[in-house]
Parts: sequence; C-alpha cells; structure tokens
Amino acid sequence: MEFSALLLAGGSSKRMGKDKALILDPFGDPLWKRQWKLLTRLDPHTVFIAARDKPEWLPETSVWVQDANEASGPIAGIVAALRACETSHLICSGLDLVNMTPTFLKTQMDQCGSDKGIVVKGDRGWEPLSAILPLQVLPLFEKTINQGTFKLQDVLDTAEQQEWIRSFSVTAKDAPLFRNLNTLSDIEQWKNEVSE
Repeated sequence: MEFSALLLAGGSSKRMGKDKALILDPFGDPLWKRQWKLLTRLDPHTVFIAARDKPEWLPETSVWVQDANEASGPIAGIVAALRACETSHLICSGLDLVNMTPTFLKTQMDQCGSDKGIVVKGDRGWEPLSAILPLQVLPLFEKTINQGTFKLQDVLDTAEQQEWIRSFSVTAKDAPLFRNLNTLSDIEQWKNEVSE
C-alpha cells in the first residue's frame, strides 16, 4: 500500500497561548519536528504539513497545504491534504500525540485494505488525529465543510457506515499513546515525567 502522511500543524493555540508547533519537547526539539520525524520514519510518498499559513520551519522535503477553511479545525487540514494526495491512503497525525510510535502506526497500516482506512475508536469516540484515511472519503469531508459542520466524530461515523473506514480498538497497553497535550500545564507535566 502506497501512502502519504499529514502533520496537522494548525496555528496559534488559544489554550496554549502560543503556536503549539514551536513548543519544545523535553529533549529540546519543537513539537513539529518530533512528530515530523515520526511520520518520516514510516517512509511515506509525501509528508504534508497543514496549517493556515505557510510555516517558517517547513522542511524542504515536505509540502505545505493551506487549511481548506480557516474556522473549521482539523478537518480543514485533512481536506487540503486529501485534495493534494497522490496515493491511495493518508496517515493523519496531530502535533500533540507525543507518545505515538512508528510501531503502532505500522500496525494500523498492516490492517488497512486497499480501499479502506482505519481509525482508532475508544471510550471517548474516534481518535481522528491518528487515522489512516482512503481517498474515497474526500467528497464526504468536503460536503461536511461546505455544510458548515466540522465535527470529525460525525463525519467518521458516516464514513464507517459507508464502509470506507473501520474502527480499531486500543488495548490498555496502547492507551497512553493517545495522550493529548492541550495546555501548558499538560506540557510541563509531561516534561516532568520524562525527566524523572
């Protein structure tokens, strides 16, 4: 299966009070670089960086795609990357899934069909920032944006009903991979844990 990858870089985070992409991890790397390295280790055809504006830090080997709609959240970046994608599947990753590993993503990839994607679904619902999507979902995602409905949970429910994706259950062992860093206090707690 040939695939591309997407890093959802967003922009200024209200909860963080700054650009989340530039926040440093415990080892001194900005979050964008940490997650970009994760995706490049999978050897994708293309790594897309989705953001409202072209990032100054954009790697030469990656392609910037402008969010399809300024006020619609992650779905805007996903639509932009799906429109530019030249492979059958797109792996999506957020900046703040800092515990994610290439091994887990490869496990997901191995369970994809040639025309079907796979998205983790847990107690809180879908985990859209760790998803492998087939290009078939693009019209559905575009329709969702055009209707002004930006909830990824709803659009992924529809994609599952259409049999374009299937759910992937997370074991208790893998649950920490989906830890999400949303505030500066989350970042500080994570750094303290790593340094202990």
